[in-house]
Amino acid sequence: MSPTEETAQASVSAGQTEPTGPTEPEDEVEAYKMSLTEHLDELRMRLIRAILVVFLLAVVAYVFKDFLLEFLIRPLQGTFGPSEDYERLIAHLQAEGISERVARRAAQLLVGGLIFTHPVEAFFTYIKLSLLTGLLAGMPWVLLQLWRFVMPALYRHERKYLVNFFVFGSGLFYTGVVFCFWVVLPLAMQFLIGIGGPLLSPLFSVGNYVSFTMLFMLVFGLSFEMPLAMYLLVKLGLVQRQTLVRQWRFVVLGAFLVGAMFTPPDIFTQVAMASAIVLLYGIGLLATRFARPEEEAVREETEPTT
Repeated sequence: MSPTEETAQASVSAGQTEPTGPTEPEDEVEAYKMSLTEHLDELRMRLIRAILVVFLLAVVAYVFKDFLLEFLIRPLQGTFGPSEDYERLIAHLQAEGISERVARRAAQLLVGGLIFTHPVEAFFTYIKLSLLTGLLAGMPWVLLQLWRFVMPALYRHERKYLVNFFVFGSGLFYTGVVFCFWVVLPLAMQFLIGIGGPLLSPLFSVGNYVSFTMLFMLVFGLSFEMPLAMYLLVKLGLVQRQTLVRQWRFVVLGAFLVGAMFTPPDIFTQVAMASAIVLLYGIGLLATRFARPEEEAVREETEPTT
């Protein structure tokens, strides 16, 4: 009898039982023994770190508030009237000795542009614009803090998805933001302004416009995270792919509910948001075809071949 067999027989005779399956390292087992207070402290620390970075980015954004606002109103260009009339008005004002910057601002006001209707509206709008810009710019850091809060509850072979979650999550978020700003917002503004017809002149408050556009981009960015979230849920074995396929009707209903709650009360933006969510859900279903739960993969690797 070999020394290993003698040791095993001695352990059995002493009343000890051999482990029936693979055991986790001690440091991973301790992660499950955190109390509720420790989990809350960890969540508080992650939130503080995320908020601190977002606040610092918001301070930097406030320095460039004029540039950010000028960039944000680009979806409005060409929606109030023919662009040649807009440029002709600017040229006429410059011919009168007015600087180009002042002429463009005057043309925006005359042709149609942003105004503020309260003495403090402009100030609070810049604050709001800076905070939302800090949130958009700091979203990768927020996603990282979210993942690091969840990571202690995962096994070691599940933690390797940190890099993929961070890279693909950030890429999908900013893809949604860019798609919303350059595609959805211009079409939405043309549609909404066109509803007014010839009897109504569009004159938007700067506070309402900033809230509308920034919230719209934020919701679109978060909705683009859906395929990645679905892939991770199936990969980690938390949800079966068949369950996601069977629940497509509820997803369609939920998509229109989300579109109704987080978009302005018009049919165009609501349908655009709902359609994007349904399309992303379909992309997520295609992505889950390549995701095998970790338990299934480990079981197939350990099963003897016949």
